[in-house]
Amino acid sequence: MIPGRAATAQEANEIVKWSVDRWHGRVWSKDQPEMRVLGDLLSVVAEIRGFRLNVTDFLAEFATTIGPFIYEPSDLSPDERISVIAGHEVEHVHQFWRDNLSFLWGYVTRGEARAKFEADAYVAGFEVNYARFGELPPLAEMRQHVRGAYLLSVEEEAFAQRIYEVRAVGILDEEPWAFRPYSQVSHDLIAHMHLSYPDLMARKA
Repeated sequence: MIPGRAATAQEANEIVKWSVDRWHGRVWSKDQPEMRVLGDLLSVVAEIRGFRLNVTDFLAEFATTIGPFIYEPSDLSPDERISVIAGHEVEHVHQFWRDNLSFLWGYVTRGEARAKFEADAYVAGFEVNYARFGELPPLAEMRQHVRGAYLLSVEEEAFAQRIYEVRAVGILDEEPWAFRPYSQVSHDLIAHMHLSYPDLMARKA
């Protein structure tokens, strides 16, 4: 296998724009007043529930999607923008348009629903990376992503991890250039990249 090469900033801009437009989303900078308010609110809720949320890290390191609006931090690399914004966060936009208010209500009020939405979004981003580089993050990295970040109980975290494990086993059964993505978002994005940016994608040696 020959892994794809790293994307340039311009390529990442074009790919993110394609995916966001495809699913009728919009990207804004995370440096918005409403994000500071949300961070402060989440910090209070986290403390009540026995978690700790660093608002500075929330604003600087984590992309956030509300409905069709993606708030992007400034420190993502081009390759991270492709997997995180064009993959993971656009999956949340797709979830919103697919499920509408039931997505918003379930995400805010039900930990198990939030765990599934997040697990599916992580799978979307990981599928994009698998198609490009032929690798999936180990389960331990998935645990690191969800632990404490989404105000999930231990049982809800385990539920998200089981979803990832099942999807990962199916993905790893196939070659990076031939597997069938679980996510429609990553399916469409991978097909687009194979057509328009083939040297960014893994291929046979």
